[in-house]
Amino acid sequence: MSDSVQYRGGISGMNLRRATLLMVVGALGLGMVTSQWTQAQVFTVLYNFQGPPDGALPRGALIRDAAGNLYGTTFRGGTGACYTGCGTLFKVAPASGWTETVLYDSLEVDAYPQAAVVRDPAGNLFGTTSGGGDGGCFPYGGCGTIFEVDPTGKGSVLHSFGSGIDGATPLAGLIRDPAGNFYGTTAYGGTLGFGTVFKFSRTGKETVLYSFKPLHDSARPEASLVRDRAGNLYGTASTGGAHYLGTVFRVSRSGKETVLYSFKPSPDGNSPMTGLVLDATGNLYGVTESGGVVDGCPSGGCGTIFKLDKSGKETQLYRFGGGSDGNGPSGLLTRDKKGNLYGTSGGGSFGFGTVFKLDRSGRHTVLHSFNQADGIGPNGALVSDGAGSFYGTTDAGGAFGLGTVFKVTP
Repeated sequence: MSDSVQYRGGISGMNLRRATLLMVVGALGLGMVTSQWTQAQVFTVLYNFQGPPDGALPRGALIRDAAGNLYGTTFRGGTGACYTGCGTLFKVAPASGWTETVLYDSLEVDAYPQAAVVRDPAGNLFGTTSGGGDGGCFPYGGCGTIFEVDPTGKGSVLHSFGSGIDGATPLAGLIRDPAGNFYGTTAYGGTLGFGTVFKFSRTGKETVLYSFKPLHDSARPEASLVRDRAGNLYGTASTGGAHYLGTVFRVSRSGKETVLYSFKPSPDGNSPMTGLVLDATGNLYGVTESGGVVDGCPSGGCGTIFKLDKSGKETQLYRFGGGSDGNGPSGLLTRDKKGNLYGTSGGGSFGFGTVFKLDRSGRHTVLHSFNQADGIGPNGALVSDGAGSFYGTTDAGGAFGLGTVFKVTP
């Protein structure tokens, strides 16, 4: 089922007046950046989730294959015995007007996927669930799993996390190295309960590479990792560090962890909840959910976009103001060949989220503001088709209020 409604052109006069008012309320006069409030030239809702037996509430990023098919997960829905379903793995295909197929229903043994999947050359899909498996982790009835779904839709649990030292509650997806090994994070578990970085070998063995500690170490990693050519892993932790406001960390192939940066109180960013983008020269780019401008978001700032160079120097590329430019950036950034950054946030002209672009000069542009009918709460990374369009999901909203898959062409 697809929705062919498209949004073209600029903002209406009424919305422009509202955007102008929110610009003032947002207190965006930073000097270091500029922002534009322009809607995307073309925005399309490709699919509206309907709930059981269909999926509901997609939370992870999409991936795209060479044929243009999109794959993702939903946190709820499907036919599993969990309340409102245990979640699904789905495919949205461009053939016949963007049709959706549920490839796999999560069950109580592998419940509540919240992250993107990764696809191997044979077409098998691998991912994590935040619930199911062994252990009594609250509130998901289990400490999570690593799963595989083959091209025929047959699913297998490859590893069940316990509540012990192997980690618990993976909230992020996996990354895959050239040898076929997978790497990921758990938000809890480990030797002291503050989360782990783990390796899952192609032979099916899970190894904890690092267990996070309290106080000045990183804690509670909730995002996916990025790997450099030497095999080092980089990520963010939502808490911990010198100020207990989150960190950027590195874990070497041997399992040595280094805190590369500890976030400080506003106007610095804090509470990074998403992963990092690594460029060819070793610079890291990411977002923080809070920090930055405090006036626009009294709870502790509206969030930032940052760059961390190889020496550990952090530069704020943009501070969200809480008005039409959005707040609380919620997904992994996507970087194009020119160095422009694309992402999603909360807030916006209607308060339901935005898709944004930050160019190399620091100019921030709102490409689309969600209006509830076309989605609420965009999350996860945007995936590019290489031709200038981006695809993503919203956690709620749409025709049935249970989330959407969308396409935006700047």
